[in-house]
Amino acid sequence: MLYTKPTIVTETNIVFKLSFTKELKQLSLLGVLATGLIGCGSTPPVQKTEVAQVQLGQVDKAASHYLALAEQAIGNLKQTYQLQAYRAALQDKQPDLISSIEAQLFSQTMVNDQHTLEFQLLYSMSLLEQNKANQALSAININPQWQVASQQFIAIYRQQALIEHRLTQHLDATKTLLTAYTYAQDQQTQQQLQQHIWQYLSQVPTEKLITTSDDNKQFQGWIALATLSHQSTHSPQALRKGLTQWAIDYPNHMAKNQLPQRLVTAVSVSEFKPQKVALLLPLSGRYAHLGQAVQNGLVSNLMAHNNEQELIVLDTIELGAQAAHEQAINQGAEFIIGPLLKKNVETVKQQLTMVPTLFLNQTSDNQRQPQQYFYSLDKDSETIQGSEYIFNQGKKHPVVVAPNTAQGKRLAALFNDTWLALNKESLDIKPVEAFFFEDDKTLKLTIEKMFETNKSQARINHMRMLVGSKMESETRSRRDIDAIYLVANPNQTSMLMPSIEVTVSAFAPQVPVYIGSSGNNHLNSPQGLNHLNNLTVSEIPWLLQQPTAISPQYIKKLWPEISQSQMRLFAMGHDAYSLIGMLAQMEYFPDYALDGFSGQLRLTPQGEITREVAWAQYQRGKLLKKK
Repeated sequence: MLYTKPTIVTETNIVFKLSFTKELKQLSLLGVLATGLIGCGSTPPVQKTEVAQVQLGQVDKAASHYLALAEQAIGNLKQTYQLQAYRAALQDKQPDLISSIEAQLFSQTMVNDQHTLEFQLLYSMSLLEQNKANQALSAININPQWQVASQQFIAIYRQQALIEHRLTQHLDATKTLLTAYTYAQDQQTQQQLQQHIWQYLSQVPTEKLITTSDDNKQFQGWIALATLSHQSTHSPQALRKGLTQWAIDYPNHMAKNQLPQRLVTAVSVSEFKPQKVALLLPLSGRYAHLGQAVQNGLVSNLMAHNNEQELIVLDTIELGAQAAHEQAINQGAEFIIGPLLKKNVETVKQQLTMVPTLFLNQTSDNQRQPQQYFYSLDKDSETIQGSEYIFNQGKKHPVVVAPNTAQGKRLAALFNDTWLALNKESLDIKPVEAFFFEDDKTLKLTIEKMFETNKSQARINHMRMLVGSKMESETRSRRDIDAIYLVANPNQTSMLMPSIEVTVSAFAPQVPVYIGSSGNNHLNSPQGLNHLNNLTVSEIPWLLQQPTAISPQYIKKLWPEISQSQMRLFAMGHDAYSLIGMLAQMEYFPDYALDGFSGQLRLTPQGEITREVAWAQYQRGKLLKKK
């Protein structure tokens, strides 16, 4: 808004003028006190002075400057400068000065609608800066009848939408921005509002979008567009068909000629449809059993789809990783899967090529070329999910038991870092205790040390020396530990579980134990598994499903000697083939997932495939999937 301070024209003429922007009414009060004849030749000429103009909503000087001007001003102009000082203090993050100006403004009555809106806007910004989102939302009470400029309405509605977004009220934020849109007159502002509408709606789950209804046709159109985005991103053809129908259903929608860029890109993106796929794996030497398991999984998926693709299989041990990669390109490969071994991944990823490549291991850094993707069955992600799962079970004091190796210490540290991040709001959070065992022989001693039963037994022995060996006693164990996360192989798991059960005092509740898939070997255990009862395991979903045409039991019959770790690599190969036709869409839609054999797979902006595992628990000697 533009305001002018009172201007004295002559001794006989006093003019008070309040000037606003074009959208506001022009108000003027002209008082003329005549003390002589108008037009008399002796009347001195009118002397004009410049009209001072102050525009709310924009500041380019420090708060102290506007406060100094406020000291010299009176009436409406004084309050205008105070509001400008308030905005400048917020802009420069001066908390003490902000509080002082707020106190001054709260003691006054806002002189007009422009000042009322500006004060609400700035006060809500101040509260939001203090992470008081609910109070910030309550501070806004918009009156559509206010006589203010359109841009002021847009500004305060945007602020309200931002707060609702922070409170995860994304649908409310969308409706608020739709109201702001009715005031937008220029194309740039309209496009900005549409972008924010789409940003907020994109964060609403599909289930909630489907159940949302409203009479507002524009809102309905946005909901339909967001639902289409969630449900049809697996196929450019399906998305293109859905958008055509959407345009028919909503012919007058604001987004019709300006679709969200994400959808435009998704419609135009071409999925990978290679006729020649190269597979780079270790197929000889000490790692041959790993490569063959991946190859069998991929081929089984290819055959299930009756695909006529040509598969070029190259041995990275015999040829060398770089030579195998070059040969794949020379033979016309249009998509490359592999290598599998980490050192080979580091070598091949440096090669400049336009051929999309799915590496079957992680990289040591986040550097990648376009169309390079990384997929692995790493222990790190399972450890992170283990920490998250235990946190979601409401546990407060977990411990980690791991081998005293570089990997064991790294995984224990990763569990601890995840746990601390999950509990960052807690005031009394402590680092996760870790207990390391040297070898299988020291497992029992490590568990006794963890529960401090060794100290309890030492006290009992001391008392027996004093009062006699016939003294009845019961070893006591720590009671603060409420969860144990194991980093162990299957043999160590079988040894640890009974040790934990007998070490915990009879007076204490049984402590739940959790472990990653590498410590689980249920399909390869000929003996009964009752000793593992109550052990909770993270595992690839495929190994927990009921028998099907390509079930683990069926694969076990085909290859009786296959180990459980090889079964997981089989699942990895199966999923690697499924990813070929989905990676292009995944790159533009991070929420788009493959429900694969090895888990629910998503693609990060860094090109890494994240894998969400399933959880199961041993009950009566059988591993049963948990909901």
